[in-house]
Amino acid sequence: MRAGQPTDDAELSAALAQSIVACRGLNERDAYYRLRDFIHGNSPAGRKSILTNDAPYGSGETLRATLRPLTYEESCASFDRGEMPDKPTNGSLMRCAPVPLAYRSDPFMSVNIARRQSRITHVHETAVTACVIYTILVSFILDGDPPQDAWQHTRQMVAPMGYPEAQEILDIEVSEPTEDDIWPHWGAALISFRVALWAALTARDF
Repeated sequence: MRAGQPTDDAELSAALAQSIVACRGLNERDAYYRLRDFIHGNSPAGRKSILTNDAPYGSGETLRATLRPLTYEESCASFDRGEMPDKPTNGSLMRCAPVPLAYRSDPFMSVNIARRQSRITHVHETAVTACVIYTILVSFILDGDPPQDAWQHTRQMVAPMGYPEAQEILDIEVSEPTEDDIWPHWGAALISFRVALWAALTARDF
């Protein structure tokens, strides 16, 4: 991977953002095909980068599986039959930035969209709830809160909502994860959220 080359997560964020702009809101079917086009090369041109002229980099196991069906309807049916992975992995969290960018002025809508965009590929409640909490946190930051204050406000807002998987995220230890913390849980939404939160709250420069 070359310095500055976008990761698959940055590319999929761009795909989600393009879909939200093109559809004037979240259209799961349209988003599915844009995400699938990046992962599997659904267009005649094959798999290509959205952001650069470089070859696209990487993809997650859950995304490859959930975006394999040729149609959105087939993917939904596979989920209904229990054939799709149901793991708390980080793919939907890593592409979630367009949601607070588009919807931060409407907190109810932003939470709704965060959940819906996750469920296109990641239905585990930890993954879905991580997207909700991330969206609220980033919305506070975009409104001018320093990250430390934004995290406190997020915890105060989310706690009464009663999401079943929220508490383990709200109780994340804000400290540098060790190798032993990271590697057994590589690719999980919870450890990815912890790394991002620790970096945002403790970094001294970009």
